[in-house]
Amino acid sequence: MIRTLDSLGKYQDAVDQHIEVINSFPEDADRLATAIDYAEQHNLIERLVGYYEKLSKESNKNYRWQVVLGRIYERRGNLAGAADQYRIAVLNEPQRTDLRFTLASVLARERRYDEAIATLREGWALAGRAPEWLIEVARIQVRQGQRDEAVKTIRQALAAKKNASVDAQGKHRGSACGMGIERRSGASIRTGAL
Repeated sequence: MIRTLDSLGKYQDAVDQHIEVINSFPEDADRLATAIDYAEQHNLIERLVGYYEKLSKESNKNYRWQVVLGRIYERRGNLAGAADQYRIAVLNEPQRTDLRFTLASVLARERRYDEAIATLREGWALAGRAPEWLIEVARIQVRQGQRDEAVKTIRQALAAKKNASVDAQGKHRGSACGMGIERRSGASIRTGAL
């Protein structure tokens, strides 16, 4: 249908069809990217943005529309708008770890590091203290130049999962080494003495 409308020069109708596809598959990032590309090519991006801004406001409890709008904003470089939408999505679906990670990522890209760290620490508490959350906190702390804090955070991640397998602990130590904090306080992460 979209191809037919496009070949007839009915670009607004084709964007409307893209919207229908997105509404059927709101979490499909590839379909959304295709719609954004098409709308941009035909100078109809405001039609797409306007539709999802209105839908997000009207259906503020349905996290899917905040995710769609957040992705559109993110793609267009409006990181503040994207963060606002992802924050609402997290409030509506607090158990969705992917939404919380996405929010933290956007906040970090905006250099709103303290907010990103707070978001990740909340996720860590809600997700059974999985070390991955604190590994991301440590990455942000390294970006901030807070290497000593990053080491403490890595230690906390490893201590939180005392029952973690040796392979899992090695993986997290490897993450720390990749951040350039393999040696602190005279102890090597590789030996487990963080």
